[in-house]
Amino acid sequence: MKALFLCQNTAREDHMRYLFLTLSLLMFLGGCAPQQLYQRRDLQEALLKHHQNFRWGRITQASTLVQPKLQQDFVQSWMERFHELELHNVEVLGMAEQSGGDVVEVSVRLQWINHQTMNVKSRLLTEIWVRTPDGWQLAAPIFPRDLFAQPQREIGLSGT
Repeated sequence: MKALFLCQNTAREDHMRYLFLTLSLLMFLGGCAPQQLYQRRDLQEALLKHHQNFRWGRITQASTLVQPKLQQDFVQSWMERFHELELHNVEVLGMAEQSGGDVVEVSVRLQWINHQTMNVKSRLLTEIWVRTPDGWQLAAPIFPRDLFAQPQREIGLSGT
């Protein structure tokens, strides 16, 4: 009887060791989850923050996610042109990773109202976002010259 009890005890201990090892392994693997998911979420938050501030004309706040060497030009060029247009919509259409995910090309549809003609214009543009130790930064932001460089597509009925 004592031998049977010892045998059951050993089986129980083996089961507990197996359970402990399994839980430890799961916790370890959970801690080593790919950083890409977390970093992608960071990019999405940065895109949302930048584009909301940009859309509502808060250019100084939007510039905080632009690379420092471009911030002054970004703010100055938009402040000079904001009297000519009103941003209507900023929509992220897609993202393409490059350089192992450290660089992301973001396709953006920008719609605005031209104050002189009162027409709604639309343009597909590309932003380049770069992962830095400080987080995601906009390395190639949209400047006003990008809106007016190529023919825009008007939205609405023709002849209006």
